[in-house]
Amino acid sequence: MRTAILTDIHANLEALTACISAAEAQKVDRFVCLGDTVGYGADPNAACDLVRAKCDFAVLGNHDAAVAGRMDYSYYYAAAREVLDWTALQLSKENMQWLREARAADFHRAFAPAARVPPRQAGEGRLRGARPRGP
Repeated sequence: MRTAILTDIHANLEALTACISAAEAQKVDRFVCLGDTVGYGADPNAACDLVRAKCDFAVLGNHDAAVAGRMDYSYYYAAAREVLDWTALQLSKENMQWLREARAADFHRAFAPAARVPPRQAGEGRLRGARPRGP
């Protein structure tokens, strides 16, 4: 199965649609999102709508969690805090609900410790998100 991995979209609709078009041209079988659908970009609703429509699953990223009020982002730099606040005001009720109600399993699907993840079968892989300080 060929999987297109979308990540760190940050509400950049132009980049998201270009990536989806390129993946579709390659005849991928499915799309998944490894988080940060929102944050920074000007199109949070369109990005959420497209990810929800295209992806088999989406992992909740830190910017998604911050916008949904699910984490403290007071330590983010000022411009990031401002755009996260703006994004929260822009999101439709449906998209905010999607971010607020993402199950813990959705958040941890890509971040679960290896000990809690069943052994892989031949040909299987794991999708993981990471950050520079904790790959």
